[in-house]
Amino acid sequence: MPCRSREEGHQIDRRIAIGLSKMFSHAPPNCQVLEIQELRTDGAQLLNNDDMVTPPLLEGLLESFGDTIVELDLHSSTTYRFPRRPFRPSDGSKICGLYDSVMSEEKKRQAILVSHLGRFQLPNIRHLVAEDEDVIELVFSLAVALKSTLTMASKIDLIDNDEEYVPLMFGILQDKLQGLHIYNPDKFAGIPNLNFTSRRLLRIDDCMHDPDLDLSKLDMFTYAPIEILVLSGSDTHKSCSTFVLYQVTRLRSLRKLVFYGVDLTFSAPENYLKACRDHQVECFNRYKPSLEELMKL
Repeated sequence: MPCRSREEGHQIDRRIAIGLSKMFSHAPPNCQVLEIQELRTDGAQLLNNDDMVTPPLLEGLLESFGDTIVELDLHSSTTYRFPRRPFRPSDGSKICGLYDSVMSEEKKRQAILVSHLGRFQLPNIRHLVAEDEDVIELVFSLAVALKSTLTMASKIDLIDNDEEYVPLMFGILQDKLQGLHIYNPDKFAGIPNLNFTSRRLLRIDDCMHDPDLDLSKLDMFTYAPIEILVLSGSDTHKSCSTFVLYQVTRLRSLRKLVFYGVDLTFSAPENYLKACRDHQVECFNRYKPSLEELMKL
């Protein structure tokens, strides 16, 4: 079968987008999440016909659903060239994982500057979520560009080779973030003089059963006004009880302790419950809560 030209492919994409627009022309679209697994921008031949999304198709999707999108999730961009028309989801709440994971190994990764982000006109973005394969320069640029509206950040401490940018990022955002989701408290131990004055929620993953965790590495959160602490419920049986007890006693503003990854039948160990009662802290169970849901508790 002969390969389609780039223009022929774009014409097909435009027809798909027009079809979507007609499909929802008589009723307001109710799309809340737009997830793009592959974004092809360089005109290269498709590896398959199922997963690749080209700029014309993406533009059509945004035009059809832009008024209702609350999450824009872009993965695996093959180049740093994006569609000519800007992205304007009017009710955006999150950007997640925009990175160059499928670039060829021999092509050196480029730093993406704030000036490259002009096409992302997302005035309502509140939550920045990173992934461990993200390009840290891009995540940093997004954090700077979205500083005026960001209130939540997740998984930024997972990014490799982030000794330079993560301290800078949290230095810029420390008085803005109300919710923070982290995996590696060790990353914060080397960041001096952070003052999270607006922090209401802290979620910590993969640490309760770490016997080598130095609890003093979390001391920077002691004076933050953290009201909601979120920990893994499934790890309580193999954790050292001092971790949870330490958090309940040291976080002076704590009012709610949430165990995630468990159903409503879960019951925390009695020593946890007693510590919560003694400090007037409510306990909650949630299976797979989003940070947005947790912020509303």
